[in-house]
Amino acid sequence: MKFLSKVVVQLSSRLGVLVCGLLLTKWIIYNLTPQEYYNYSQITDLLTAFILVIISLSVPSLALRFYSQQEFRDDPVRVAKFWTTMLYLRIFSYFVGLAMLIIGLKIIDQPNWQLAIVLYTAQFVLIVDSIYKSITDATARSYTYGITDLIGKVAIVVVLFSVNYLNWISSDFRIYFFGLVLLGGYLLSLLLDIIWNKSYTKLGKADFSLIKDNSKSIFYFTATGFLSFVYISSFTYFLKLYNIDVLSYNSYITAFFKIFSTTATFGLILMPSIAVHFTEAYKTKNWPSLKKSLIKYSLVTISLYILYAIASPVIYWLIDPTNKYPMTLQYAFWLLPLIGVYLTNSFINNITTLLHQEKWDFWVTTILFVINLIAQIILVPMFGVMGTVTAFYIVLLSDLGLKLVLLIYTLNNRQTQKNVQI
Repeated sequence: MKFLSKVVVQLSSRLGVLVCGLLLTKWIIYNLTPQEYYNYSQITDLLTAFILVIISLSVPSLALRFYSQQEFRDDPVRVAKFWTTMLYLRIFSYFVGLAMLIIGLKIIDQPNWQLAIVLYTAQFVLIVDSIYKSITDATARSYTYGITDLIGKVAIVVVLFSVNYLNWISSDFRIYFFGLVLLGGYLLSLLLDIIWNKSYTKLGKADFSLIKDNSKSIFYFTATGFLSFVYISSFTYFLKLYNIDVLSYNSYITAFFKIFSTTATFGLILMPSIAVHFTEAYKTKNWPSLKKSLIKYSLVTISLYILYAIASPVIYWLIDPTNKYPMTLQYAFWLLPLIGVYLTNSFINNITTLLHQEKWDFWVTTILFVINLIAQIILVPMFGVMGTVTAFYIVLLSDLGLKLVLLIYTLNNRQTQKNVQI
């Protein structure tokens, strides 16, 4: 019952975040021209997202691993060393990312550098805040992160629509104002998470040997995250490279990022906690608990399919009632069969991370990167948006097959090692 109540709070807050995200998309579609929307997506979905994957340096994954160990949480000295070191690493990574942003703006010939810096900073705050999600996942308190996330998103929506209603902002400044409001809302969520998790994040003396000792994990986590981002989101580059028309481009990124990815978040937010329970049950051979974990995963996956099928038309109607991008809903339904595959891949990823298999995760992701590259190069010039959808099918199904093989190998190898020790 305790788990159920937490899930209800978590899903309710996620539903609120989803609605807020859709309202933000509605604001963008209503206030920006197709070309402005295209330019905005180039900054957020391609350039800054690419940079943030690199400079995240796997800190959330390391936090999930460390904080999922009870002996670590019970040692205030180790907690303080880890947390302080990661804080310094975060500050350093911001300026590294800023330098990469300036270079990237020149490469993609994007002149709106003021907007890019504001949006980059806002998204960086989200990345910083994501470490708190890992901590709450590892300590079975994910619902707290959901609540703070919701508060920040509600604040953003209220400010944006209030100012828009009062017509205080000129059309030329609206997109910059949007970025500043995002930054303020994300900072609010971060501040609340800092307060709520202060007992888990005591500061002390930094220990940079932690970075050296975990350098391989940092490399593999970061490289895997980078390659995963590329094979999941590279269509934004290929669609631009092959000159897909702006309306089709905007329709597909809306379907993918605002309907598919947003709906998938309902399941993704629960997967780390379920994976932690699964892994602990397997380690202790608690088969009833292991079975419960698999049942939870199955229920979440089935529920997500139902939610996606029902919610997609509602989401489209909410964000684009004037039918400005008419192909959005069709693209969203093309992606429907993949929602469970996407969720399953995330579930397995969390398990292999907890079992210290980041090296093999990296090699699997490298294979997927190559598969995606070949598929996009062949299919997008021939079929346009339908080509990128087909490539996504090929990559996610390949991902599922390879991750299942990795999971079975990892569990069998762990069992063999235990038998040898006995």
